[in-house]
Amino acid sequence: MKWPSQSPDLNPIEHLWEVLKRAFVEESLATRMSYSERCKKNGTEYPWDTLRGLVESMPRRMKAVIKAKGYPTKY
Repeated sequence: MKWPSQSPDLNPIEHLWEVLKRAFVEESLATRMSYSERCKKNGTEYPWDTLRGLVESMPRRMKAVIKAKGYPTKY
């Protein structure tokens, strides 16, 4: 993959960042933790099952992108 950053369908890290950002905002609204404390906490408490699912979905994602000839997919 030459440019996965240009294809969010093939870049599951984008999904991961979105989940972490949401958790970060929710946490910051609920507590007065420092920025670095929240980053450390959210980074270590990420649901590993979700991350594993993102990685395991790559073959399906790649097939979907090929089938869609590069156009958007359900991912």
